[in-house]
Amino acid sequence: MSSTVVDGAYIIRCAIGATLTERRHVIGLGRLFKSMQMLTQQKLV
Repeated sequence: MSSTVVDGAYIIRCAIGATLTERRHVIGLGRLFKSMQMLTQQKLV
């Protein structure tokens, strides 16, 4: 993974095309991002 800031937005890029990448890895990453988003929104409120 790598990250950067574009127009003030924090961007995370990940490559999921590796031979050993499984569906469960992609789903787990999506869940992690969603939980991070929810935590960030709670701090802003």
